[in-house]
Amino acid sequence: MYKSADALYFTLLCKVLKMHFCFARC
Repeated sequence: MYKSADALYFTLLCKVLKMHFCFARC
């Protein structure tokens, strides 16, 4: 369960970072 939650959190963090990066480029 911990691994699953960790993976989900990592995916969410990656999405947020990608969004910030996109906004910064724009």
